[in-house]
Amino acid sequence: MTAPFSLSVRGGHRSEAVSTVDGSDSTDVAERRHTLTAVEVAAFLRISASTVRRLAARGELPGRRIAGTWRFGRDAIESLIPQR
Repeated sequence: MTAPFSLSVRGGHRSEAVSTVDGSDSTDVAERRHTLTAVEVAAFLRISASTVRRLAARGELPGRRIAGTWRFGRDAIESLIPQR
């Protein structure tokens, strides 16, 4: 089971949900994705995206560079957070 989290951008503005072809909204689609971007990981960990990229480059965060951008496995990132 994955822990739900909300994504926000600097300034506290949230993007609006957009309906997809199958009728689900885009926030549901984003929560089901298995791969996260540096910005999404930053929002989840509450750190900056540049810190996420720096930690990944050092090997301190599990991630891969794909076509010049960092990608992170959702399960690997969520496993970094201790369960209560």
